[in-house]
Amino acid sequence: MSPGIVETFNGMPVHYIDAQDALEAAAAGWLRREVVALDTEFMRVRTFHAQAALFQVCDGEACYLVDPLAIADLAPLARLLAARDVLKVMHSCSEDLEVCERHLGALPEPLVDTQIVAAFCGYPLSVGYQKMLATEFDVHLGKSETRTDWLQRPLSPAQIHYAAEDVAFLPALWRVLAQRLAGKPAGDWAREECAATVARFRARTGADWRALGGAWRLDRRGLAVLSALHAWREETVRTRDLPRSWLVPDAALLRLAELRPQREEQLGAVEDLPEGVRRRYGRAILEQVATALALDAAELPPAVPPPLDTAQGRQLKALRAHAITRGEALGVAPEMLARRRDFEELLRWCDAGKRRPFRPPFGRLAARGDRRGTARAGAQGGGMKSICAVYRSRRNPDTYLYVDHHEGLSRVPEALQRELGGTERAMTLVLTPQRRLARTSAAEVLRAIREQGYYLQMPPLPETLRVQGRDAT
Repeated sequence: MSPGIVETFNGMPVHYIDAQDALEAAAAGWLRREVVALDTEFMRVRTFHAQAALFQVCDGEACYLVDPLAIADLAPLARLLAARDVLKVMHSCSEDLEVCERHLGALPEPLVDTQIVAAFCGYPLSVGYQKMLATEFDVHLGKSETRTDWLQRPLSPAQIHYAAEDVAFLPALWRVLAQRLAGKPAGDWAREECAATVARFRARTGADWRALGGAWRLDRRGLAVLSALHAWREETVRTRDLPRSWLVPDAALLRLAELRPQREEQLGAVEDLPEGVRRRYGRAILEQVATALALDAAELPPAVPPPLDTAQGRQLKALRAHAITRGEALGVAPEMLARRRDFEELLRWCDAGKRRPFRPPFGRLAARGDRRGTARAGAQGGGMKSICAVYRSRRNPDTYLYVDHHEGLSRVPEALQRELGGTERAMTLVLTPQRRLARTSAAEVLRAIREQGYYLQMPPLPETLRVQGRDAT
């Protein structure tokens, strides 16, 4: 296929670039733009590493399909990714980042991922590109080429059309989302999350063996075996460019960690371990097991936490319900305020008596309120913040109940004392794990509030101390 215009899509020409000079010329134009859209097509069926098959670029006036199979030097694309004055717009870019790093040696920065930004605009987490285009522009894309062979040449007209679709609407989609978030805290959060996506990818250390299902059932010696085998598998599949499951499936890793075989004939008891793998890699597997078994007790990895128990499950459900309520008030997907794994980590930390440092990443959930006001109060000395609610007593209108929903405050903040007229007119209820009140159900807490005669009535508070009331009924 020769370079040049191969199609007109959405009013824009589609250029197919398979020559070095054409790429150089196109990239020079991209670097003069403020925003460009990017996407990749790749294949990963029989390999560990993704094989780049196509890079798509849209600068708002034209679409470009860059053929990495025909061009030896993709440095112009790498320069575009690294250009700090050109905003790169992508959609659901996690796998695309891997392709860019491996084949271009660069990551797109600054980056906007419209899937992430959409979550701060009220869309569900992980909303699809097709769904967003249908909602925002009444454009309905096909999915006929989703499973196509992108490494074949020449590309079919259907593939060309599909590849152009993937980037043609991204600049307009980003403009719509940016306008929707203009001047809102969620706009800052979206930018932070997009930047964090690239930072997390750059800082990754590979697959986490502790995340394998069932690892928590192993004792520390078994975990040492699992860790050693997992590391060996990672190195082997990367070196030989094989899918992990083609070498040793996860289930076989876990079974080996349970059995801890020391002789080749014992490997036959691992049903999920292919015969060919036993013959070719049996000795290497036994060496990893032997190394782990020889470790001193002090060198063994810590235990993997078990799944949450029933009580913790109820607490998790309540926390997630709170995140959903806050998300609805803010117009933000609740997962972008707090992730399930963050809540689980918090519950385990509380249950363990807070014997280790932990700073919950709940800034978006806790430090900012919804449109009705911010639910926080400042503490004197140390500048701590605390989520709180204030209830007024039905029996004594001059007495208020201050409920602290966050660890750290054991008394009413001075600003709140002044507003309420002193501590003698305010009762304090501190909900912390240390007092075991955090393990009390919400119904029990509300019942205690009702029994003491409190009902929801906000006292007048200065703008600097906005407190969100909670309905005690």
